[in-house]
Amino acid sequence: MLFGLGCFHDRREDGDMLSDWESMTIDELFALREEMAAILSTKLMTRKTEIEKRLRQLNPSLEAEREKCGRP
Repeated sequence: MLFGLGCFHDRREDGDMLSDWESMTIDELFALREEMAAILSTKLMTRKTEIEKRLRQLNPSLEAEREKCGRP
């Protein structure tokens, strides 16, 4: 993991909050975006697989019909 996603704010000397990304370069921001996209993609694919598995358990006749029609 390139950036710690848990800490998004730092304190300025005057006590105001400053977002980490306000002080990041374009390259750092792009790398953070890529990292977040990869994490979200993995989580979404995992969740999709879980939901599809549950759907097959709830409706096995639909799965048999899909296989008969040659659909994934």
